[in-house]
Amino acid sequence: MYKCKYFDIEELVPKETLDSIGEAESWKLIDEKLLEVIDFIREGVGPLFANTWKEDGKFSYRGYRPKSYKGGAPKSQHRLGKALDMHSEKYTAEELRKWIKENKENLPHNIRVESGVNWLHVDVHPGNKEKLYFFKP
Repeated sequence: MYKCKYFDIEELVPKETLDSIGEAESWKLIDEKLLEVIDFIREGVGPLFANTWKEDGKFSYRGYRPKSYKGGAPKSQHRLGKALDMHSEKYTAEELRKWIKENKENLPHNIRVESGVNWLHVDVHPGNKEKLYFFKP
């Protein structure tokens, strides 16, 4: 099992999920390929932020989204633990996407990246056959 280097479980699942099933079971909800990808990006660009409910309560559903979550697409990769939305205090979302594009050959897995939004969405959709695929919401 891959051990995430830079993200705590609170950044990847909402509070209600962590409270209901605990830390060990919550980690099992997150795809290991996604963990490797977000660690790779974090190593390249520095601190990234996902869920912040533990600190300021602003973001709770940027990673895994349980069935009880009413927003987003019903077939979203977030619901499968295969997607994460992040932001940087140093770089814009567009600068982060540019960095990923420039370093795509070193990505540990094929990823999809959402374009045209002010956050960085990455996912490891199993149907994606390209090293890096940009899509619009």
